Amino acid sequence: MKKLLAMIMAAVCVLGAAVAVSAEISFSETEPKDIGEFLLEYGPGEEEMTEHGGNFSNLATGGQSFCNKMDGWARYEFSVDVDGVYAFVVDYIAREGKARSIDVAIDDKGNNQWVDLVEAGPEDHRYAIITAELTAGKHNFFIMAPTGFDDDAVKSCDVYGWDLYLVEEIVPETEAETVAAAEEAPAAPQTFDAGIVAAVASLVAAAGYAVSKKSR
Repeated sequence: MKKLLAMIMAAVCVLGAAVAVSAEISFSETEPKDIGEFLLEYGPGEEEMTEHGGNFSNLATGGQSFCNKMDGWARYEFSVDVDGVYAFVVDYIAREGKARSIDVAIDDKGNNQWVDLVEAGPEDHRYAIITAELTAGKHNFFIMAPTGFDDDAVKSCDVYGWDLYLVEEIVPETEAETVAAAEEAPAAPQTFDAGIVAAVASLVAAAGYAVSKKSR
């Protein structure tokens, strides 16, 4: 009985755990200037970075581009005024002939996301669009060498900077709107979570009854 209860409670904990959602990634052959409200621009120069570490090629003050090598990473600190859906537009050149990619991360450098880049000609700029929800306040954007980088089978690219756009503002519902929506909504059937709680309660009651009966 104890083992069964432990298994049920473990399932409840797993179902209630938060699931991390990755940013959505798309690509464009032309600079996407119509995806929302333009907010800020960061160039490829070393002075544009809030912090950086590891190895790069072509990184310099006032530089025209940079390429993350080995463990190279760059952090950019910025702030947004409202909760919303935002788009990070990374301007890059990824030359054909090798598999090229980068890693990006928002706020948590360890929660990096691999971006398989679209390759093109040696002078052809492409744009990686990383879309994610942000809360109002301070944030960080990281551009890093790709996972598995060996500069042979897995190569990086030349980065020419990035822009930030507000795609859509997220306006929280007021308390009155939330109450009104709840009153208008039809009665919801018992959820799976509620069913689990009921099952646990029944098992606990049954266990108590069994113990009581045994002690008589």
